[in-house]
Amino acid sequence: MMDSQLVQMRATGDTEFTLQERILYQIACQLLGRDDFSMTDDLREFGLTVPLSNQLMALANKQGFQLRPTDIARFHSIQALCKTNGVMFYWQDGYHPEKPVMLYVHGISLATNVVPRLDEWCERFSVLVIEPLPDHYKSIFLNESLEEISEFYYALYEVFFPEKPQVSAVVGASFGGVMAYFLANKLYEHTGQLPYVYLFDSVLAITEKFKRFISLVREPYFKERLTTMLSVMLKTPTFPVYPGPLVLFNATQRLYAKEENLAAWRQHASQLEIIDVDCDHEEICREAAFIQIINDKIYGDLEKR
Repeated sequence: MMDSQLVQMRATGDTEFTLQERILYQIACQLLGRDDFSMTDDLREFGLTVPLSNQLMALANKQGFQLRPTDIARFHSIQALCKTNGVMFYWQDGYHPEKPVMLYVHGISLATNVVPRLDEWCERFSVLVIEPLPDHYKSIFLNESLEEISEFYYALYEVFFPEKPQVSAVVGASFGGVMAYFLANKLYEHTGQLPYVYLFDSVLAITEKFKRFISLVREPYFKERLTTMLSVMLKTPTFPVYPGPLVLFNATQRLYAKEENLAAWRQHASQLEIIDVDCDHEEICREAAFIQIINDKIYGDLEKR
């Protein structure tokens, strides 16, 4: 970083910089073609678009960061991105004891679509976000199964909640839904709780067609992470049967593992409800009409409890 840049940032109120902040600042300067912003400025006001955000994330992660699409969607300054780097658990809007608790597990491709939904759910729930990092699956969880990983997540949950309050809902998008289902089983195993489980087009059936779909993905970021998630699922020899209510929002326009996936969920959920949504995998958490279907169901079940 040039001395003139440091002087300029100090003039805008930034007096101390971590190594991560310096590295990320340099990457941002290269991508934006300018250096007239500070560590706390909103980079969108200096030309950071969605494609450039993806490049920023990719370049930063090559330098040892563990940024996710949701980080880019939620945080827009160098300082904020560095503070959230690698965080696995966080409250979306703080913990409010008067509200029921929702555990939400992010997936991969649906992550940025769900961020606005989290803010909506915070009006009714205290939302604890669990954001598994594919990089963790390759390092911390090397060669471990979904059963072993979910046990680790439950241990972290106990750190957040030593008093083990009632959890009303466990929610997950895409692969995050598979992890949410395992985590709900851990809650039942350790506490006897049977929260509602809501899955957004989560695929449990590992078919040859599903494997071919992953092999045809061109975008390197998603291909690498989908491949990692697939390997984690293949290391899991058995899948438990969840005895509580489980709702699968099934994207009927998804091109792979349609009937096989429904059959797999029927085998592993004793109280399964399938709600067909006329959309593809990516649209289910993005389009207003589909979001309304999801929210009506979640809020309706909450009122029953």
